[in-house]
Amino acid sequence: AVFHVEFSLILTNGCSLSARSWTFIDVLLSIGLPVAMLCSRPTAKLSSFKPTGLLLGPRLLRSVGVAYALFFAVHMTAWALLWKQDFWQEWDGGRLGIGGHF
Repeated sequence: AVFHVEFSLILTNGCSLSARSWTFIDVLLSIGLPVAMLCSRPTAKLSSFKPTGLLLGPRLLRSVGVAYALFFAVHMTAWALLWKQDFWQEWDGGRLGIGGHF
Protein backbone atom coordinates (compact mmCIF):
# COMPACT_ATOMS: atom_id res chain seq x y z
CA ALA A 1 0.00 0.00 0.00
CA VAL A 2 2.87 2.38 0.75
CA PHE A 3 4.41 1.75 -2.66
CA HIS A 4 1.11 2.49 -4.37
CA VAL A 5 0.82 5.82 -2.55
CA GLU A 6 4.39 6.82 -3.38
CA PHE A 7 4.04 5.78 -7.01
CA SER A 8 0.82 7.75 -7.39
CA LEU A 9 2.56 10.77 -5.83
CA ILE A 10 5.35 10.65 -8.38
CA LEU A 11 2.84 10.38 -11.21
CA THR A 12 0.66 13.25 -10.01
CA ASN A 13 3.02 15.62 -8.18
CA GLY A 14 6.47 14.77 -9.45
CA CYS A 15 7.68 13.62 -6.03
CA SER A 16 10.79 11.50 -5.74
CA LEU A 17 10.61 7.83 -4.82
CA SER A 18 12.54 6.52 -1.86
CA ALA A 19 15.33 3.98 -2.19
CA ARG A 20 12.99 1.28 -0.88
CA SER A 21 10.52 1.96 -3.67
CA TRP A 22 13.22 1.94 -6.34
CA THR A 23 14.49 -1.36 -4.95
CA PHE A 24 10.97 -2.78 -5.11
CA ILE A 25 10.64 -1.69 -8.75
CA ASP A 26 14.04 -3.18 -9.61
CA VAL A 27 13.17 -6.48 -7.93
CA LEU A 28 9.82 -6.55 -9.70
CA LEU A 29 11.40 -5.94 -13.10
CA SER A 30 14.51 -8.10 -12.74
CA ILE A 31 13.00 -11.05 -10.89
CA GLY A 32 9.23 -10.87 -11.23
CA LEU A 33 8.95 -10.54 -14.99
CA PRO A 34 11.35 -13.39 -15.87
CA VAL A 35 9.56 -15.66 -13.38
CA ALA A 36 6.24 -14.74 -14.99
CA MET A 37 7.66 -15.55 -18.42
CA LEU A 38 8.96 -18.89 -17.20
CA CYS A 39 5.62 -19.82 -15.69
CA SER A 40 3.54 -18.86 -18.74
CA ARG A 41 2.32 -21.50 -21.17
CA PRO A 42 3.34 -21.59 -24.83
CA THR A 43 0.87 -20.43 -27.43
CA ALA A 44 -0.84 -22.90 -29.74
CA LYS A 45 -0.10 -20.90 -32.91
CA LEU A 46 2.99 -18.82 -33.66
CA SER A 47 2.75 -15.39 -35.21
CA SER A 48 3.64 -14.81 -38.84
CA PHE A 49 5.68 -11.76 -37.77
CA LYS A 50 9.37 -12.57 -38.16
CA PRO A 51 12.28 -10.49 -36.85
CA THR A 52 14.39 -8.80 -39.47
CA GLY A 53 18.10 -9.43 -39.91
CA LEU A 54 18.82 -5.91 -41.16
CA LEU A 55 20.52 -3.60 -38.70
CA LEU A 56 19.20 -0.44 -40.34
CA GLY A 57 16.19 -1.85 -42.13
CA PRO A 58 13.02 0.12 -42.85
CA ARG A 59 11.07 -1.52 -40.02
CA LEU A 60 13.71 -0.62 -37.40
CA LEU A 61 14.15 2.92 -38.71
CA ARG A 62 10.38 3.40 -38.78
CA SER A 63 9.94 2.18 -35.20
CA VAL A 64 12.78 4.38 -33.92
CA GLY A 65 11.48 7.33 -35.93
CA VAL A 66 7.93 6.95 -34.62
CA ALA A 67 9.18 6.66 -31.03
CA TYR A 68 11.32 9.78 -31.46
CA ALA A 69 8.46 11.70 -33.09
CA LEU A 70 6.08 10.75 -30.26
CA PHE A 71 8.64 11.78 -27.64
CA PHE A 72 9.23 15.11 -29.41
CA ALA A 73 5.48 15.78 -29.72
CA VAL A 74 4.81 15.02 -26.05
CA HIS A 75 7.85 17.05 -24.96
CA MET A 76 6.84 20.10 -27.01
CA THR A 77 3.23 19.82 -25.81
CA ALA A 78 4.43 19.73 -22.20
CA TRP A 79 6.60 22.82 -22.76
CA ALA A 80 3.73 24.66 -24.46
CA LEU A 81 1.39 23.85 -21.57
CA LEU A 82 4.03 24.94 -19.05
CA TRP A 83 4.61 28.28 -20.78
CA LYS A 84 0.87 29.03 -20.57
CA GLN A 85 0.78 28.62 -16.79
CA ASP A 86 0.57 31.71 -14.56
CA PHE A 87 3.45 30.63 -12.34
CA TRP A 88 5.95 30.23 -15.23
CA GLN A 89 8.71 32.85 -15.25
CA GLU A 90 11.39 33.07 -17.91
CA TRP A 91 14.86 33.50 -16.40
CA ASP A 92 18.40 33.96 -17.62
CA GLY A 93 20.95 31.66 -16.01
CA GLY A 94 23.85 33.94 -16.93
CA ARG A 95 22.39 36.85 -14.95
CA LEU A 96 21.90 34.56 -11.96
CA GLY A 97 25.53 33.41 -12.03
CA ILE A 98 24.76 29.83 -13.04
CA GLY A 99 27.42 28.10 -15.18
CA GLY A 100 27.67 27.91 -18.94
CA HIS A 101 25.17 25.14 -19.55
CA PHE A 102 22.79 27.54 -21.25
